[in-house]
Formats: sequence, C-alpha cells, structure tokens
Amino acid sequence: MPHNPTKTLKLESIARIRAGLSSRDVQNLFPSDDEIPLKMISSSSLTSPFLSQIQGEKITMSASSTTSRHLLEQHDIITTSRGSFRVSILEKSPEVMSEGYQLVAGPMCMVVRVNDDMRNEISAAYLAWILSTPAISSKITSSARGSAALIFSRDSLASLEIPVPPFAEQLKIAQVARHATQLYDARRAEATLEYSVTIEELNQIVGLR
Repeated sequence: MPHNPTKTLKLESIARIRAGLSSRDVQNLFPSDDEIPLKMISSSSLTSPFLSQIQGEKITMSASSTTSRHLLEQHDIITTSRGSFRVSILEKSPEVMSEGYQLVAGPMCMVVRVNDDMRNEISAAYLAWILSTPAISSKITSSARGSAALIFSRDSLASLEIPVPPFAEQLKIAQVARHATQLYDARRAEATLEYSVTIEELNQIVGLR
C-alpha cells in the first residue's frame, strides 16, 4: 500500500507573524503614571525549543502603549530575526514562565501565533519543533540577508512550506521532541558543570587562579 505524502501549508496560511519591539520602541520607554511591569525576551533567551522558564530583562511600558499586539500569550512561538536561527515556544502562560511578569518580545525577535481558526488543526508545540529542525533552519538561513550577521525576514518565514500531518500525530511528535530536547538540555547542563569542575581542579593543580 503506497504511503500518502504529508500535506504542506505555507506558514503564512496557518499563523500570524510579527516583529518584536523595535530598538526605537525600547529607547522610547519613558516613565508614566500607568506603567505595567514586564519582562522583555531577547534573542539570547531562545536557547531551546521547549523552555520551562524564560529569562528576560525587566522593563516598564505605559498601559496605553502596551497593546495586545505586544503582549505575548501562551502557545506563542518566538524566533530570532538575526544571527543564528533559534526558536522557543511559551508552552505555559507568560506569568508562569517568567515569575509573574507579562512578556513582550524584544528587538531581533519575531512572534509566530497560530491563527484562531487553525488551532484544532495545527499544534503550536509541533510547529515550534518543526521550525527548530535543521531542515527548516537551513531554508531560513539560505534566504537570509547580510554577511557579518544574517537577517531573517518576515517574508522568508511566511513562505516556508510546513509539513502538516494529522493533528493527533502532531501531538505525538511534539511530545517525543519535547522529551528528547529536555533530556538533551539536562545532559548538556551536567556536562557543562562537570567540565567546569574539572578545569577548576586542573587550574588548582598548576597554581592558576
């Protein structure tokens, strides 16, 4: 029996894509009477597709300028827009992932949010995983501009062809990917700690400080 190929959809047909705060937005954060405390996610925070906690810089914005366009929601996917292409998803509410703060995406980030009418067809966790794969990263990188630092455009992200298996299969794929990623991150942390301890011990042997 022949295998039915997985259908593909362009990312722009299943999700909204927008830029994070611009550098000008950040420079224009002035004190006001209706300030809202927030944390701003930087591109350096996107260290893994499935993070249990998000590190961010504390900022304040006036309620009038803090529109729903800026505030992040659970299941939003954050990508870098410059440098190396990285992806992270907010699998829990922003407040849970950032010690009670609401979150905004900073400069050099883009936000991907699955369309409301696609949420029964597209798993955000699956989409985050597929965007983080080497195959997709390679496509994004090949269409990037710049030499010293690659720049990824919204259009290049929007035009990506995303494989879309059945929803139940997406959930299974995301579950396996999440477990593998968390295991990898834990082992990497252990290896980093062991390396640091070993180097410190060797430094002491030869009298380095």
